[in-house]
Formats: sequence, structure tokens, C-alpha cells
Amino acid sequence: MAAPAYVSSHLACIICDESKALSKFVYQLLRRVDAREITPDQAYPSLRLGAIGAIEIPLPPLELQKEIVAEIEGYQKVINGAGSVLDHYRPYIQIHPDWPVKELSEVTTKITDGAHLTPTYVETGVPFLRVTDITESNTSKKFIPQKEHDELVKRCRPEKGDVLYSKNGTIGIAKLVDWDWEFSIFVSLCLIKPNKEVLDPHYLTCFLNSDAAYAQATARSKSGTVTNLHLVDIKTIKIPVPPLATQQTIVAEIETEQTLIAANRELITRFDRKIAATLARVWSDEELAATEA
Repeated sequence: MAAPAYVSSHLACIICDESKALSKFVYQLLRRVDAREITPDQAYPSLRLGAIGAIEIPLPPLELQKEIVAEIEGYQKVINGAGSVLDHYRPYIQIHPDWPVKELSEVTTKITDGAHLTPTYVETGVPFLRVTDITESNTSKKFIPQKEHDELVKRCRPEKGDVLYSKNGTIGIAKLVDWDWEFSIFVSLCLIKPNKEVLDPHYLTCFLNSDAAYAQATARSKSGTVTNLHLVDIKTIKIPVPPLATQQTIVAEIETEQTLIAANRELITRFDRKIAATLARVWSDEELAATEA
């Protein structure tokens, strides 16, 4: 028997009559209900129990409900597996004992961070990147006036071939600047300019995203309300520095791996569409059902 549980007033507890509607089936259907359509227009939107109880759902026979749930759960297992690959993959670099190991400050020309004060945000202007822009955890974009950007780049000017490194909140994520357009960054990002005579920018990015570098970053971080990795500590992260030709060989191997890893994103998208199409059939949404891959 399951242990007793309680829910807050912010949640509605729906107990299904399993002789008519399977809980797992109802759960899948409710995922497609757009709550905004039945939520009163108010400052703090909330659903009343009456509105929840009035939601109409299709109710096929129990055996069909079981088949639909099994089909969706099969798709979801594929999505979960692909998601796990994406969540846990980090580049691995086999380090040779003969390679010299340097602190980042020894093989870079500059390590700094972005604006320490929140700038003026505008509808259109110069892109202003934050941690969410390199982790792709949020699709919202920020822009600042050209004049403010011109002031910020006097101290911190990102350029193609530099590396961005997250240092506040989500730490230890690196992204190579492989584009030409101008932008500024927030204090939550560190800008690293590698000395390209000894350090390939692609190799630096791969290493900073590896478990070896992440372990160093977390060991140096300060935890409070928000996890912080200070510039002085980033500068002391140790990196193996093989010859440039070896660095480039390592990068080529890792990029091949990353191509395979990226295929998991497409897999998730395709199986999300399969789930949507299955539910669309239940709701008799022929247009959406036609999108099934």
C-alpha cells in the first residue's frame, strides 16, 4: 500500500474511478489540456475545482485505454533514454602523462567577466548573452542599446575564437564563440581568450566541458543562495596542453561523438510528435494526428 501523502492548496488531487478511467490515461489526456483556456483573466490566474471537474475528456473502453497508455509509455522510454544520454554526456580526453599541465592563466591572454550591473534592455539592439543563452535552457533573448554595448566592450570584448564559460548559477559550461556578430555578456559569463599559439579554442572548449574540468570547477566554487565560480579560481583551473596537432586530432574525435549525441535531440523531437499524435487520435484531432512521424 502506498504511503499517505498530502497536497497543498495549489494542487488539485484527481482520484479516478479505475473501473471507468485509468489514472495513467487521464494523466496523459490532461497534459494536452490548455489551462489558459479555462482560467479566469486575473492578476494571479488560478483554476477553481469546479472548472477542473467540468473538463471533458474522451473515454474509450478500458482495454483501449490500456493500449494507449502502453503505447505512450513505450515512446516515453525512448525519450527518457535519449534525454539521459544528453544529460550525462561530457567529452572525455585521454590525458598522456608526458603532456605539460598549465593553469588557464598561463595559456590565455585574457580572462574576465561581463557587465556587473544590469543594463538597459530594449526590444532591438545588440544581443546581451547570459548563462541561459549558452545552456539553451531558455529561449528568451535580451538586447541592449549600442551605446551601452560600446562602453561594455572597452573592458570585455567577445570575439570569434573566444570561449564563454558559465560562472554563476549553472557553472562549468563552455561555449566556443564561432560567430561574427557583436554582442555583450552579463557577469554570469566568463570570457576566455586563448593564446592560439599554444591552445586551440575548440580544444579549450572540449576540455572545459569535460568531467575533469567540471570537477575542478565545482571544487573551486562557492555555494550559497547561488553557486559562484570566481575569476581568480577559473584562472587556476589546470589544463593538459599537448601539441596543437594533437589538440586538433582530439577535437575531431570529440566532434564525431557530438554528432552522434546530437541525434538524440532529433529522436526526442520525433517521439514527442508520436505521443502528440497518439493523443490527437484520442481527441479526434485529425490535423495533429497527420503529423505522426
